[in-house]
Amino acid sequence: MAVTAVDITIESIRLDEDGGEDAITTFAKGKRAEYKGVVYVDYDEPAVSGLEGTHTLLKWYGDRLLLSRRGAVAQQQEFCAGCTSECLYETSFIVLPMKAETRLIESAVDSSAMDIYIEYFLTLGGEPQGLTKLRILVREDVGIGYKRQAGGSS
Repeated sequence: MAVTAVDITIESIRLDEDGGEDAITTFAKGKRAEYKGVVYVDYDEPAVSGLEGTHTLLKWYGDRLLLSRRGAVAQQQEFCAGCTSECLYETSFIVLPMKAETRLIESAVDSSAMDIYIEYFLTLGGEPQGLTKLRILVREDVGIGYKRQAGGSS
């Protein structure tokens, strides 16, 4: 099983019951591997996500996504079209029941990239949170960047 360094972009838009919109885009570095047809992506959540101190593992099975978090936040959620998944959202301060009703899941996955789009209705602690539109982009980290050559002129 080959492990590849990847760049991960998570775009999330939450539409609440009153028509309000809350959008966030986060970026992380991580690792990707494939084993027996399952794609694994793991990374540490960036501080801007509000999940600092949390390690996330994504497992893509071709038609469904399993999200597992551990650390500052513990959670295990499954997304598949037409499915409802219930779990506990656990922090050191609170434990809340969480439910995701997946409305749509689309994907484009190959050996160097993964693009997964999910729409789901979220309920947290029994309170509806509205519709979430989530896009997960995983691209091979090709290490492109500026390098100054030694001995060159400025």
